[in-house]
Amino acid sequence: MKIYYNLDHVSISNSAITVGTFDGLHLGHQYLIKELVRRAKIKGLESVVFTFDPYPQEVFAPKGLKASILSTTPEKIDILRSLGVDHVVVYPFSLSFAQLSASSFIQSILVEKLSLRYLLLGYDHRFGKDQVDDMSTLEVYGRQFGFELDRLDQKRVSTYDLSSSLIRQKIMDGDLTHMTDLLGRYYSITGVVVEGKQIGRQIHFPTANVRINDVRKLIPKIGVYAIRVLWSGDIYHGMLNIGIRPTLEEKDPKATIEAHIFDFHEDIYQENITIEFVSRVRDEKKFDSLENLMEQLKQDEGVCRLILSGKE
Repeated sequence: MKIYYNLDHVSISNSAITVGTFDGLHLGHQYLIKELVRRAKIKGLESVVFTFDPYPQEVFAPKGLKASILSTTPEKIDILRSLGVDHVVVYPFSLSFAQLSASSFIQSILVEKLSLRYLLLGYDHRFGKDQVDDMSTLEVYGRQFGFELDRLDQKRVSTYDLSSSLIRQKIMDGDLTHMTDLLGRYYSITGVVVEGKQIGRQIHFPTANVRINDVRKLIPKIGVYAIRVLWSGDIYHGMLNIGIRPTLEEKDPKATIEAHIFDFHEDIYQENITIEFVSRVRDEKKFDSLENLMEQLKQDEGVCRLILSGKE
């Protein structure tokens, strides 16, 4: 799979393209992209996913308001590679780009730069500053610029109409137990292990303090979670706290991400680890003493081990 971060040296001929932010790359997105790859092969075309970084919602976010994302560009690229895509264009979304009309975007970028021959759209995709989404208008462009197009229906999962907004709300609510049914995988964050205050060691629950690699990534609701930890090609089980550690009564506490990895004794400072969220166990609490906190952590470990049993 080839990856392009601009259009200066793109070498693609006769392409089948889909366009979108694809935040989270959930099962609905994956369905669309698998269809793109399948149809491209049938038509003898190269499959191209045209996506963005930064995301449109970041560019349009009100001043001072941080827009959180479900998937970083490296995460998206890894999934797209696994789906068999030939090319990925990661285009820098900007206010000036947003001013392009649908016809200008299709002609100047998709047709002239990427040799568009077949366009596959998701159910809600809109083009350009004019937000063109009706098939009759798009079919006119197809005849004008020489490409075919189709639109897929919305992918329904169980009782849900699958969307990035739905998934974002569930993560913010800490509702991650059935995330694999929506994403096809656990929701995860990746970061580097940094030194903390070593309080965990004092109460026999050493933790890996994680500083996430992309500050835009959406962090789940404060609380305690059962997790899987990916490091050096292996999977470990553990539990994780997201919060401000109220028992320690720190001045100006900052939210931290601290993972206790079960049966693990490696030195992983400055190493990257990926944390997969399996289930939320409880809210963060303030305890009267470190001893009471330690007793609660023992209970949490038992609950988490039970949840994680059989989830290799």
